[in-house]
Amino acid sequence: QQYCLFNFNSFLTKGELISCIVKTKAENQRIMGMSLFAPHPTKTTKPDEFEHMESQAIVQTAVYLKETWLTSLKNSLRNGLKDVGKGWFNLNETKREVYDISKLKKFMTMINFMMQDTLRFLTEESMRSYAGFICGAVKYKVTIEDIGKVENVRLEADSKLKWPLFKLELILNSDGTVDIGSNSVPIPFVQFVEMPLAQFDKALASVSDIPELEPLV
Repeated sequence: QQYCLFNFNSFLTKGELISCIVKTKAENQRIMGMSLFAPHPTKTTKPDEFEHMESQAIVQTAVYLKETWLTSLKNSLRNGLKDVGKGWFNLNETKREVYDISKLKKFMTMINFMMQDTLRFLTEESMRSYAGFICGAVKYKVTIEDIGKVENVRLEADSKLKWPLFKLELILNSDGTVDIGSNSVPIPFVQFVEMPLAQFDKALASVSDIPELEPLV
């Protein structure tokens, strides 16, 4: 009696379902080894180069998640369940009320939770790594004695970036004033702070609209 009750409530009663779960976990594990951001640079870069590098990485990862990852999971599930036939796991069920009480509905809910966990892990680890890199790259003790003697001491000894994060220029204006910039174009100082921080918002936005797999299957 207990076996019959377990068999009725569980969807882990067919080998095809277990195989689908294993394949889903394998795909998700591959995603968790990725990052939303570019590999941390080990040399000084210009601000525009850094922004372009990070933006490209965010876009490429988002495209992979929305196309390659979803397609792989969809094909894996459809191919794995296509021979199950009619019953609790009927992929061709057209009646919504029947589908809502089926084991297939419960199974797809679990798959969605697995995907959400994967995206959360990917996002949190990417954010943590990027934040650690930025904090380490700008952690200096600066001692200014005069215009010709400035001492910079890096406080983050474990940082892979051994030089300053951004390569900047001093631009001498016709009126004798000096601006900080890149490629002979002055850049407001606040932009050096806002630009790296803006990558957080870009990364979060890139994974906020990934569709659920259930309607695709």
